[in-house]
Amino acid sequence: MELLYKQASKAPKSSLYVQRVLEPVLDINWHFHEEYELIYIIRGHGVRLVGDNISNFRSGELVLVGPLIPHLWRTTGNIPEVDRIIIKFDERPHGINLFSLPEFENIRTLLYKASTGIAFGRGVRQLVHDHILEIARAEGEEKWIRLLHVLKVLSDNKETEALSSPYVKVSAQNPEEKRLSKVIAYISENYNRAISLATMADIASMTTQSFCRYFKKKTNKTFIQFLNEYRIGKACVLLIENERTISEIWDELGFNSSTNFNRMFKKMYGCTPTEYQKRSQKE
Repeated sequence: MELLYKQASKAPKSSLYVQRVLEPVLDINWHFHEEYELIYIIRGHGVRLVGDNISNFRSGELVLVGPLIPHLWRTTGNIPEVDRIIIKFDERPHGINLFSLPEFENIRTLLYKASTGIAFGRGVRQLVHDHILEIARAEGEEKWIRLLHVLKVLSDNKETEALSSPYVKVSAQNPEEKRLSKVIAYISENYNRAISLATMADIASMTTQSFCRYFKKKTNKTFIQFLNEYRIGKACVLLIENERTISEIWDELGFNSSTNFNRMFKKMYGCTPTEYQKRSQKE
């Protein structure tokens, strides 16, 4: 897995990228771009990474990601198709500073908050559901009209969750970020095995002590904390799928005991894996 810069491919005579996709989310690469991205998961589940935040996504999720924040939505295993709408837009479409208008003050605040990635609560998601579907069907100026309405509704609502640390951004021209992408790639491919700090330091071409400082600075988490949160995020997906027993899950993900797994899971989600699984089946 690499960290890639991706440029949105807009339709001719269009300043918006809007696409409804119905297929498994099998993102291979952690990526970033200069546009804001609003992604609405109509149906599906998996794991998402936004900056230094790792969590699971599920049906109904609505997230706004700001420019230059590395992110990835990924499903694992035998996952059915994920129905989602992706909207990408520039802060200055075609050089026009649209959001500088005084009437858009609340939207400017929303876009500023998106520098951490924002997840929206169920209440506001229900308010914009139909409008986001209409954006995917609309043509011409109607796309922008409906998008501005959605952004207004989102900016008026306080039911939000900041996802990442505010400084986790990259530059399209910064080769230093390749180091972090190599580290994240190794974690993504080997999270279910024992991973030593010495191994990670070697991958980053650093001493162990320097790597620990570097990783904490980049992600605001220790390496062990990041690895455990990544594993727990994977566990959430497997619990929702409900195709394995809990003992099979903690063993498959590289936890050394059920006690350790249960303790870490409850620390992150405030409930046991069993409680999480039962709750997810009801929703």
